[in-house]
Amino acid sequence: MSEAETFAGKVVASAAKPFAWRIVNNACGQPPPHVSLANLDLEFGKTSIPITAISAIAPREPMDWDVAGQFFNFVIYMILAGFFCYVVFGLGWRWQFLFGTALFAGVSLMALADVITTRKVGFYQLVMKTAGGKELAYTTSSEQDRDLLASELRQRMRRLA
Repeated sequence: MSEAETFAGKVVASAAKPFAWRIVNNACGQPPPHVSLANLDLEFGKTSIPITAISAIAPREPMDWDVAGQFFNFVIYMILAGFFCYVVFGLGWRWQFLFGTALFAGVSLMALADVITTRKVGFYQLVMKTAGGKELAYTTSSEQDRDLLASELRQRMRRLA
């Protein structure tokens, strides 16, 4: 299925994005038109789990600050700036090495500004508990994808009950 879109007066075909999960008939590996729920597996990534083994599902929206790399840059460049400052004033090196201090201090301040202005990275999870107590998490960047999987699983779990 593809839909046509118009961009700058030209028709561009775009395909619907496939989901990262699928429900398959574990007997033959094909999508189920009308098969028994006992034969259905949920597949996502390298994980495959029978739908009958899922006992509970819960959506989560964890948020994370992704600033470890920028903070590491800040620290390294500040150490380099401090080193150049020490060798000029403490060891009596030429004053031209203060340019290194200014350069590394400037880069470290830019890295600190990057740390301060970084926004949260959001992603969506659907946590599934199995009958054995094991927790599996399906993680996606799309809230719609997570909600569609949750509604599909709830519908099939109601049929099992």
